[in-house]
Amino acid sequence: MSEICTTCNGTGTCQNCGGVGNTRCPQCNGTGKISITCSTCGGSGTIDGETCLTCFGTGTVQENCSNCNGAGNFECNQCHSSGKCKDCGGTGIRD
Repeated sequence: MSEICTTCNGTGTCQNCGGVGNTRCPQCNGTGKISITCSTCGGSGTIDGETCLTCFGTGTVQENCSNCNGAGNFECNQCHSSGKCKDCGGTGIRD
């Protein structure tokens, strides 16, 4: 007898990723970039009283997030990018 999937409440949607197939990287909050201290000026924003040309005076530079390699997200570990509920395969019904 078929019944509504209790994992997704009949929606057929992956509950981990909301059906999008991926999850946001927590380290960079989905941007794919992180701010690090400028190694040229040591974070001061200046070199010998002049604006640092590497960070343009901000003291920080952007680099690709090492956690997600700059992608900003990860493949959903529940549905493996399908966006479908892992228990009912996206039908919303369990046999």
